[in-house]
Amino acid sequence: MQDKRTLFDYLYQNLRKQILTGQFAYGSALPSMSQICEIYHVGIRTAKDVLHALKEEGLIRTQERKPAVVIYQCTQNGTVPSSIPYILRCRTAIEDAYRTLEIIMPILLSFSVSVSDVRSMEHYAYALAYSKKPHSKNDWRTANFLLHDVLHASGNLLFTELYSSLQVDAHAPFFAAYGSPSGISDLQNIQGYMTAVINALNKSAPQDTKRCFQDIYREITAYILCRLEEFSVRFPNVKADPKISFVWHAERGRDHYYTQIARDLINKIGTGEYPSGSYLPAEAMLAKQYGVSVSTVRKALSMLNQLGFGQTINAKGTLVLMQDDQATFHCLKDKTFRHDTLLYLSGLQLMALLIGPAALRVFDRITPREINALKDRFAQPQSIPLKHIFTCIMNHLDLQPYRTILSEINKLLLWGYYFSFYSGKSDSTNQLNLNSLKAFHCLQAGDADGFASGLSSCYCHILTVVRSFLIKYGLPEAASLRTPPVFTP
Repeated sequence: MQDKRTLFDYLYQNLRKQILTGQFAYGSALPSMSQICEIYHVGIRTAKDVLHALKEEGLIRTQERKPAVVIYQCTQNGTVPSSIPYILRCRTAIEDAYRTLEIIMPILLSFSVSVSDVRSMEHYAYALAYSKKPHSKNDWRTANFLLHDVLHASGNLLFTELYSSLQVDAHAPFFAAYGSPSGISDLQNIQGYMTAVINALNKSAPQDTKRCFQDIYREITAYILCRLEEFSVRFPNVKADPKISFVWHAERGRDHYYTQIARDLINKIGTGEYPSGSYLPAEAMLAKQYGVSVSTVRKALSMLNQLGFGQTINAKGTLVLMQDDQATFHCLKDKTFRHDTLLYLSGLQLMALLIGPAALRVFDRITPREINALKDRFAQPQSIPLKHIFTCIMNHLDLQPYRTILSEINKLLLWGYYFSFYSGKSDSTNQLNLNSLKAFHCLQAGDADGFASGLSSCYCHILTVVRSFLIKYGLPEAASLRTPPVFTP
């Protein structure tokens, strides 16, 4: 179970970073209480507690029935930004954030461009005009808005939120204000950055778009690392704080305890730990097992009933059911479940795009002993080879933001949900396992490219199969989440 302070910490750190790095400038107003609740998917109590903490820290001023105002000044005497020591304390986290952006953004942007019409986007014309004009302080934001448009056009519910979170943790607004973050030839020439972005978006082939963005982000990262080194010389006594790290929640505001329990039970039902026709443990036993109250367990069981995975019978308990077509059709009439299902498909699509580069990054760190251990785990009853391979990759992934991203996506991917659709269709489940084992054999043979492509094909397969099923039984919006090409290094 996740810490109950997760939402408070997420909102507090997010707003605090934006204030300290100047995204919310001195004298500017924060979003209203209701807007904060809507934007960050938190309750009014959490929003009030966060604003109170920021006020106590001396960062904001609050007044009754008025938005909070930033009283922290990012500059001193108009010269050296006073937030540089704070930036240096975040140095390791910032470096990891830019290195992660360098890996994943060319992939996400090139895919998004391939499934959308860039020229019709709201900010495209503005960005094109700015690329032909002299420097303006708003240029960087215009390019940033355009990239948001591109990611949003993909139809994926996670792309823009992930990009925004990485931008905040990378302190992009600070570096944009301090000096151009472009890294394109002349680092002070934002016009060059704008031109490079427009050029990348106009490439006809996805691989060409990807290569252009790889060049852009490689130069941005190099520029940021140089700037951080410059700061460290200026402030040699300020050390990086290892406790500062990237935070992102794929289900921000929706990850309630009872939802986590319901998902764990669905996984156990779908993979056969609780067979169809059997009864789940008693409510009191489940409450003890998960460390929650009986009322929380009852909410989880109610969710199982709604999704068609269980039927609670008075005086008997909850009977395990395997979800059928009619149950799927029924639950997809509910607005919340429709959104959660699209979020699930978005997670599958994002994982299909990002697992390949992660596999390449850790390939040489997986030892022969670990490979043999994986083989032994595959032989265990109800084993899911892809799940074990994923865990192995996570154990070796060195970039903390990348690891957090994959971990959060993985929480969305219910193995039981997938297997429940095809419990009687062994050809489909076998195909997934065959793809997983094929990737594993590449790992054994020392074929890094085959290992990465094989894992990507596994998630592409799941997305294709589940999306087709959901479109057929009441979720036509799923058609917008296309299966990406299998990753090729």
